[in-house]
Amino acid sequence: MEQSVDVTDPFEGISELRERLGQNSGDGPAWQRLGFAMSRSGRHVDAVRIFEHALSLGASARIQAIPHALSLSALARHEEAIAILRPLQARKRKDFELANLLGVVLKRAGRFRQALSMFELARGLRPGNISAWVNTGNTWEILGNFKEAAAAFGQAARLKPADAELWRLHGVALFNQGLHDEACRSLDKASSLAPGDSKTFAARVHVLLELDKKDEAVAAIERFRSVRPDDHEATVMLARMRFRANRVHEARELLGEVLRVEPGHLSANLLLGLTCGDGVSEDNRRIANDAFRRALEANPDS
Repeated sequence: MEQSVDVTDPFEGISELRERLGQNSGDGPAWQRLGFAMSRSGRHVDAVRIFEHALSLGASARIQAIPHALSLSALARHEEAIAILRPLQARKRKDFELANLLGVVLKRAGRFRQALSMFELARGLRPGNISAWVNTGNTWEILGNFKEAAAAFGQAARLKPADAELWRLHGVALFNQGLHDEACRSLDKASSLAPGDSKTFAARVHVLLELDKKDEAVAAIERFRSVRPDDHEATVMLARMRFRANRVHEARELLGEVLRVEPGHLSANLLLGLTCGDGVSEDNRRIANDAFRRALEANPDS
């Protein structure tokens, strides 16, 4: 959950801009607007090429700086993006969006301490904005400092208490810090806010299993399945727990639910094959071979 900025510059439609440039190919500002459009639509290779062409025509580097840097960073050309943003941010020290964006690009470039400095500046400019708090938490998490990560995510969650994702991030960081009870409380909060969210569900079940609370984990999976019966990963997870408890028939029934809808589901087929044990009986050999074949056919690169 990386928080950045959006390029909000208004731009004309791509077809209209192309028509305009067909009439006047030396119109630098029009090329810039086309670059804005390409960047906004995710066509970053085209955007960078167009921004560079606009500069060659004498267009203002300042006007296109942010979308140009965003497209460069999207192409993993982070150092070039930093070179564009640094002087702009140095001139506009009180611009929250610039500080936050530069921090994001520095983080992507692996310059984590510099990123943290930018996020600190951004938080000082807008203490009530969650974006810099989340980016701070993400960066501390990469560095393995879960105490600082939990503190940042916790502040973000307090600022936006109805956001389940923030409570999930807080709970995971607390768990990684070793604060298991506190982690469960935050993950419970996330689950109550978004009972059908698969990320929150997976994090909560992972924590319960790590704490050897198998019965609670099973109950959590069954509750989630009642909300999201379409989530096949949850059904496979429950089947795996049934199999480990030597309840093979129940595991196979659950896997059958998944495979009737999605015959090539990789983990369901692999687990079905494993439920056949050593394949001594003819039926078990056939079931296992069919399951492994389906898994390979549907996932040839796995």
